[in-house]
Amino acid sequence: MKKCFLLSSLLLLTSCNYNIPQEFIDFIDSCSLIEAKTYVDTVLVDYQSQIVDTNSDEIYGSLNIVFRCSINDFANYRSELEEVFTGESAIFDSESSLYVTYTLVTTKYDAEEDNYIRDIYKEGYKDSDLEGEISTFTTSYTYSIYQIQEQAESIFYSSSSLGNYSGGLYYADYFRQNLRYVDYFSLEEDKMIMQVDNYPYVSDDEEGYLSEEIVMNDKGLVDYISQSVRNMTEDRDSKLSLVASYNEEVTFEH
Repeated sequence: MKKCFLLSSLLLLTSCNYNIPQEFIDFIDSCSLIEAKTYVDTVLVDYQSQIVDTNSDEIYGSLNIVFRCSINDFANYRSELEEVFTGESAIFDSESSLYVTYTLVTTKYDAEEDNYIRDIYKEGYKDSDLEGEISTFTTSYTYSIYQIQEQAESIFYSSSSLGNYSGGLYYADYFRQNLRYVDYFSLEEDKMIMQVDNYPYVSDDEEGYLSEEIVMNDKGLVDYISQSVRNMTEDRDSKLSLVASYNEEVTFEH
């Protein structure tokens, strides 16, 4: 997610097949952002990424993210975000002035104050070599219910254009925009799958191959993403996976 290729930018280079099966169209048309938001009570997202040397399998950097959230009932709203960074993925953070290796962000409703408290804790190093003593940083913010509702919206999307939503867990519009590349799509019961294997790409400074699988459920929400990018220019492999689950019991650990 720190570096994630978009299939749409690559598929623009291919020929389109406009003979789209009606069942594909019906599946996507049955999805709506409003219904997706109404459907979700809890969210659990597990994201992992690595940058690996193609030849030696040395890990240059990794990022693991776990996001837990109880949503919809804002009187009981609660969320936790944990991030663990290693190697090259531990970049400089201007808020803490650290090369951060661990972040914990918790948000809870404070009934006495009738607002929401977000506590942020970070660990990291002062130098980019990630050596020496670990330093810590803490801060807190207070939000109104309107601000939290707006932030909760970003779970589903972070940008919109001409009625299309992107940048979150809602993927129906992304699938709709790319449906003309029908050869990359399939249906399995209540899931729609978009998959590309070893697709060649070329950019200004690198070239390589992309493999990606995205699984979307019948609410238009992403369930699973797996991506592997082989950078032939630098002999590096970038791998990521995302697993999302909805309306299951969420155990908050902090």
